[in-house]
Amino acid sequence: MGYRNIPPIKTIIWPQQSITQVDLKARETYLSIAHIDELIEDITPIEAEYINAFKDERRKKESTLARIELQNLCMQRYGKTLSELNFQKNKMGKPIIDQGFCGISHSEGFVFTSLSEVDIGIDIERIEQDNIDSLQVAFAEEEWAKIADNPYLILTNFSIKEAIAKKRGLGFLKDPKSIKLAEGEYITNFIIQEKSNRHFVLTICHDENFQFSFVKRNKICKFVTRYEGWYWSAD
Repeated sequence: MGYRNIPPIKTIIWPQQSITQVDLKARETYLSIAHIDELIEDITPIEAEYINAFKDERRKKESTLARIELQNLCMQRYGKTLSELNFQKNKMGKPIIDQGFCGISHSEGFVFTSLSEVDIGIDIERIEQDNIDSLQVAFAEEEWAKIADNPYLILTNFSIKEAIAKKRGLGFLKDPKSIKLAEGEYITNFIIQEKSNRHFVLTICHDENFQFSFVKRNKICKFVTRYEGWYWSAD
């Protein structure tokens, strides 16, 4: 039984300029990372009745921003609004549209959205968390034994399980202990760091030959590292 803590690391030097329209047209999957601080106070919320049902102000802002960012991606890709694409959530809570596939995830003010021609799963988690041991319920005993002393690996692997579940449209209605990568599924992670030195992991579960562009990147955070692969193995 062997164990590798972290797979080979490829550091990405991200360009400072915005991605061009030519680049956008050449790729099929668009991603956006935004923060609720970007919200304009007088903007009209999308589906106000749904948004206003949230009691927590931060969750309300995250949900509002998620709809806005997703609509921006749809306008760039299809030239259509969420309403025109019949945006809704299925009984498992997975967001769906008439064309392509979309995804939403948020954590502590950050909102991660995706629009793609193939089904993917996305997730964002803050790495520095209190009560991290409570996540043990998501892991089989042998999994937890390999990562229990490393908060970074706990949150990263938890995010991987979330992304896998979202790609398959399961959510955590299925026991998370049983959620593992299947043959033909791959993981890409990005670590971002904000000005206050908090770190977040962005996780994408996808099939082979996956291409993507970050159409929008929040100005208060920077991309630190990109990882590809699985974070523990039994080889």
